[in-house]
Parts: sequence; C-alpha cells; structure tokens
Amino acid sequence: MSSTPNTHGSGAVATPTRVKGIAETVVVLPRRIVCADEAAASLPSYVPGVIPPWAEETVAPKCLSHTASALVRALDIVFALVLLVLLTPLTLLFALFARIESPEPVFFGSMRLGKDLRPFRLHSMRTPRFGSRLVARLGLERVPSLINVLSGEMSLVGPTAEPPESFGTHELWQCVKWHAKPGVTGYAQARRAEGMALEETVYWDVRYVFERSLRLYIRILAQDLESALTSRVSR
Repeated sequence: MSSTPNTHGSGAVATPTRVKGIAETVVVLPRRIVCADEAAASLPSYVPGVIPPWAEETVAPKCLSHTASALVRALDIVFALVLLVLLTPLTLLFALFARIESPEPVFFGSMRLGKDLRPFRLHSMRTPRFGSRLVARLGLERVPSLINVLSGEMSLVGPTAEPPESFGTHELWQCVKWHAKPGVTGYAQARRAEGMALEETVYWDVRYVFERSLRLYIRILAQDLESALTSRVSR
C-alpha cells in the first residue's frame, strides 16, 4: 500500500514512518483516522487476495474502556492461574514422554512481537509423538504460554503471536494487529480454522482488534474452552 498520508473527516493526517528495530525495519503504527466502530460495522468476510474495503483508510484499533481493560486483565490472571493448576500435572506427564523420546529440551522460548511491536520470549513445549493427538485436543502445548499471560506480555484472547521476521510480509493495514496483546487463543481458533493460510489468519487477527470487546473476549474464550473439554481440535 502507498505510504502517502491519508485524510478523513476533520483533515487528520497519519503518516506511516519506518524506524530501525527488532532485527529489521518496522513500521510505527499510525494513529486515529477513521472511527473503529464505524469501520467494524461494515466488515466483510475474508476474501483471498482482496484487501478489505475498510483497509483503504488508516483505521485505529478499537480501544476498550478502562473498566473493560481492567476486567480483561483480571480474567486473564484468574483463568491463567486456574488453568496452570489444573493442567500443569498432565502437561508435565507429557513433557516426560517428550524427554524420554528425545534428549532435546522439552520447554523452550522463541521470540515474538507483542503489543506495539515490543519483542518478548514466548514459552512453548515440544509435543511428544506419544499422545500427540490428546496434547493437541487439550491444547497442552499452549500451557507454558500462560506464563506470558501472567507476566502481561500476552492475553488469553488476542491476535496470533508472530516472530519478528514475519513483519516484513505484512501490508500496512495488517499491522493494526499489533495494537493489541497477542493471545493464547483468538478469532481464528474460535472459528475452528486450524491450518488456515497466514493471510486469512492475519485478517481475523486484524478483525479482532477492530471488534474487540469484553463480550467478544468471553465468547472466544468460552468457545476455546468448550473445544478443549469436548476433545475436539479447533478448526
């Protein structure tokens, strides 16, 4: 997309700028031009290779109220603690299986871009061959990332956490996804969209930022928990 300044309504201007950071050039995300609520109201479904109409203007993310933000953070902490208590024993059991299968480290960290392009180390677990389907169905490979939730680097619900090198593959409108904390789960997972193409995943990441609310947070979280409890892989 062109980096020519866009205007809207009152004549506000947002010029995307580029600065050195992470391991390559990154974009300083532009600020408010179009009301996010107005843009989200007419969001279309994903169409491969087509930029959504609302992406033709520089649109700021929908900001949660202070009360909603505080509630989301509280729910993040409470649910992360509960899930860690409930799932850690089973996770450690499968970690033992993975260790028996291979001497390589079971738990590891990989760099990801967080909110406002701040890098962080995402905690992950190597999935064992034995019981891998059960690990996937229960989402046990995501249990270590609950530590990132407790530290405030992630939320339980949010855009997909991507590595720094993926940034260069995104267009400007797609960079709006970094206005929110990445999530352990998100819109794509809630849509049972396992294996979807990166472009479509990013579309739903950006759409979540435009539509996010406390109600949507709870709905996506409930769908993900239901999927795990009924032992079905999210698609």
